[in-house]
Amino acid sequence: MFDLLIPKTERDRWIEEGNARSYRMYPDLGWVSVYYLNIEQEVAHAIEIARSK
Repeated sequence: MFDLLIPKTERDRWIEEGNARSYRMYPDLGWVSVYYLNIEQEVAHAIEIARSK
């Protein structure tokens, strides 16, 4: 599991694209979650999100 605080505009974009989910505990803040990094594509999304910060 990967959680990261990013600007809300970036958070909204990642969620809209289906590559992240709103953070379960603080959905109104800039947190996103990429659940269960089981496949290479999910790991790549997590790295890309981290770099966009």
